[in-house]
Amino acid sequence: MKKFLRWCVAAIIILVVVILITMIHRKHAAALALANRVVPVSVITPELKTLSKSVSVLGSVFAKQDTYITPKNDGYIKMLLFKEGQHVNQGDPVILLDNTKARSQLLADQTTLTIDKNQFTTDKNLLKKGLISADDLASDKSKFAAQQAVVVSDQKSLQEATLRAPFSGYLGAKTVSKGDAVKAAQQLVQIVDRDHLYVQYALPAKQASF
Repeated sequence: MKKFLRWCVAAIIILVVVILITMIHRKHAAALALANRVVPVSVITPELKTLSKSVSVLGSVFAKQDTYITPKNDGYIKMLLFKEGQHVNQGDPVILLDNTKARSQLLADQTTLTIDKNQFTTDKNLLKKGLISADDLASDKSKFAAQQAVVVSDQKSLQEATLRAPFSGYLGAKTVSKGDAVKAAQQLVQIVDRDHLYVQYALPAKQASF
């Protein structure tokens, strides 16, 4: 009985050894076949190319110039000289304020200026004849110069009654009508330079070199 068991154990050991040898042989044969297998490949000549870089972002568009036309003095709208959406050039008249008072004031001050000028001219001749003093002439000269400044101020006020485009652009919607009373610095109509626009956007730091 013991002899039979020994034969059985020996047979099992031999069988295991045979199986292991067979497995090793198959793996070796498979590896050898893989090493000897011919794999077709394609060969091309390398070319140097420049790859374009691009990135998509969202931005905000705004005009180079964008402001409101405003009066420098209080007044009444006499005439609107534009249509909504109209393009105007720099210096074009847009709104005309009532200038009746300014024109009347200018005419009155110009009359006074003429009188002061004539008086100053007459006094120069009188001084040469010794009929007036130098102080009298100096006083008339000062009065004449002051009136000149008044007339210049009147002319400026009359010019300011015509509101002009500060730059070339497109006018927006009307916010006032003929006859409306307006205040100094009141925003009457927007003007935008749509021909020169900027785009504002943000990029990640790693793409800032784009």
